[in-house]
Amino acid sequence: PPVASGEAKQERPGSQGAADPAVELENAKLRIRFLEEARAEAEHQRREKDGQERQKWLSDVHLDGLMLARAPAKLRADPEVVLAAMRENFAALDFAAPEAWAEKKVVLAAVQRDGLYLERAKGKMRGDRDVVRAESWAE
Repeated sequence: PPVASGEAKQERPGSQGAADPAVELENAKLRIRFLEEARAEAEHQRREKDGQERQKWLSDVHLDGLMLARAPAKLRADPEVVLAAMRENFAALDFAAPEAWAEKKVVLAAVQRDGLYLERAKGKMRGDRDVVRAESWAE
């Protein structure tokens, strides 16, 4: 129906009328901020859970180094977890993830005890001056 003079044309909710760009921009900013906050909260919760899991495994390997064999791969690559397991039972080193052999602390501890472990060292650790020196002292 035609609009009588003096009457304001009103949009019905859900109609396809032209939206105010400023309102649309503000809504988009709010959605982005909401998603960023939700992502940050999820990341915080994941880190907290990972930290609790890491603490549990640190406790486990302090009691029995061979528990490293049952730890998740990411923790078998964690230098602190591997070193804790090695201190309790040096044989736990056999269960360290390959990534652990690229960590200087792990390689040094292993090579100081037995120079043959230099063969397991990854990448630049094989030529690291401190590691090579430790290997020569271990023999």
